[in-house]
Amino acid sequence: TSSNQEVFDFHRFPHYAKSQHLFSSATGGLDGSNPANFDAYKAYIGERITDLVASLKQTVDAAEVSEGRTMEFSASVWRDPDVGLNSYMQDYRTWMENDLLDVVMPMIYLSASNDETFFNANLLNTMQINPNTRVVPTFASYLHVGSGGGGVDLTRSQVERAYLSRADGVNFYDHPAYFNSYSAADRQVLMDYFDSIKDPNSSS
Repeated sequence: TSSNQEVFDFHRFPHYAKSQHLFSSATGGLDGSNPANFDAYKAYIGERITDLVASLKQTVDAAEVSEGRTMEFSASVWRDPDVGLNSYMQDYRTWMENDLLDVVMPMIYLSASNDETFFNANLLNTMQINPNTRVVPTFASYLHVGSGGGGVDLTRSQVERAYLSRADGVNFYDHPAYFNSYSAADRQVLMDYFDSIKDPNSSS
């Protein structure tokens, strides 16, 4: 399951006059300010976000052709597509299924307290959507260095599990925590691991 999501209820929803007007026009007069129409209004806003992503993808692809060079369209997204859709109107499952992203970066911000519960489900739930979209999870190094966060051992474990799951790379959030909070020895642990999995034919 992909629980542990925020409840995005009617009162937390942004009620902009322009959005409600567009919603009313698109739905034959439904009132977005009426809690009874919340599900329809929320779905409408989510669909408009997807329209924006599709438009941006078209713009990037057109620029790629005109510039004659590779330009990749990426997005940092919530750590699980179901939570992203239900709590944040971030329907990145649809974005991936329709090849609207070249790279997706799920923010798998977990510490020792919830890593075992959510890590595999979150990563695999995203990776199985579309093999054409590269998946590069982001890990919360700032959570790992806190008390009970799991430390560098958890960071390395998450990187290793991402590698074994055939993810296309990893990110760390945030970099100041990585460079300022980890000790030099901790950073060396991670660098040694990266060296151990480095493609011998790679120049980097």
